[in-house]
Amino acid sequence: MELANIAKCLLLGVVILWIQIHGNKCCFEEERLALLDFKAFVGSNGFDADHLLPSWIDDPTSNCCKWERVMCNSTIDHVTELSLNNTRQYDIGSDSFYYDENSWYVNLSMFQQLKELKTLNLSYNNFDCSIDDQGFERLKKLDINGNRFNKNILSSLGALTSLNTLTLSHMYDAMDSSFPIQDFQRLEELDLSGNRFNNSILLSLAALPSLNTLILNDNYMEGSFPNQGHVTELSLNNTRQYDMESYSFYYDENIWYVNLSMFQQLKELKTLNLSYNHFDCSIDDQGCERLLKVKKLEVLDLTSNRFSNIILSSLGALISLKTLILSSNRMEGSFPIQGFQKLEELDISLNSFNNSILSSLTVLPSLKTLILISNLMEGSFPNQGFERLKKLDISRNRFNKNILPSLRALISLNALILSGMYDAMDGSFPIQELKNSNNL
Repeated sequence: MELANIAKCLLLGVVILWIQIHGNKCCFEEERLALLDFKAFVGSNGFDADHLLPSWIDDPTSNCCKWERVMCNSTIDHVTELSLNNTRQYDIGSDSFYYDENSWYVNLSMFQQLKELKTLNLSYNNFDCSIDDQGFERLKKLDINGNRFNKNILSSLGALTSLNTLTLSHMYDAMDSSFPIQDFQRLEELDLSGNRFNNSILLSLAALPSLNTLILNDNYMEGSFPNQGHVTELSLNNTRQYDMESYSFYYDENIWYVNLSMFQQLKELKTLNLSYNHFDCSIDDQGCERLLKVKKLEVLDLTSNRFSNIILSSLGALISLKTLILSSNRMEGSFPIQGFQKLEELDISLNSFNNSILSSLTVLPSLKTLILISNLMEGSFPNQGFERLKKLDISRNRFNKNILPSLRALISLNALILSGMYDAMDGSFPIQELKNSNNL
């Protein structure tokens, strides 16, 4: 009987101890203190840390897993994600951030107690520092976009052996030159937008064995691509670094005649973004036709270039293409009826197409989304051939409400956009005309 009482007391003691440790579902004390070190750092730089991080309170009973900007593992309450982007709460859309010379020299060793940290976002903070690999063995995703790092940080980052996603875009001290090839063995996605890299970096990037997504917007790229590597996604929009909010881009008549054969060695490429570049094909070297060798390409964005209809026959032979964006180019006339067998989404906005293109589009067997904004269309819409269409945007054309009866054949439609018509629609909306579109 006495032994039974002793056993009950021991069991009760164990239960009480377990409740004290785990009952409040608090994060680990060393991790809570590490986060409070960062809050103290914010305050030491003259900012109201209690305003910027109000839930981060120095109270042992406060569960840091419930603090803003913090996410924990749901079972063991270790901090796994930390979102410290724009800690100073800048208006990123204004000039206040970009002209602020007040750098924060942060010692990221304060986060070394976060042993299970997998995602760290430090973007838009005007930070300058080095990153010690000790304590970040499990870090997989790092975003330091919009800081004052330069390329000297790369050697530190290369030691983060688990890293698979790295965002280094728009550094105040813009990066240039090469990329270390001995590190980043597991890196799958790399964003170097808004820096000063040129083609010299490409050979080193091609040596990264796991890289499949590469974003190089707003750099100084030209010429050809190396034939090594396994990149599946490539973004090269606005390579001239135009200010897209000004009129300089839209009135610039300086066309770049690009040889698209530079991409033919990227055999695994599935997504290619070349928007906002004022590109046109180089006819002499058949650059357009040589893009056909990219047999796995599924998404192609050529928005705001200077391509004409000449490119369309070449694009039709891209046998895997599912999404094609050709808005704001110099196209008119018809659309080739050959090819595009897998095309599901087509955007030909801001060109000079008229109704004559519609009949050729009806033969595209997989088309589900059609964007025709700001062309020269008027009158009626074909009543056959678009039965599979789910989204149609014909805004800012010359249609009026008399088009609605011809849309009744679009039986799969779930989104119809008719805004900004030149011949403004008025009166009541004849719902009965679209009663066949049960999903609209």
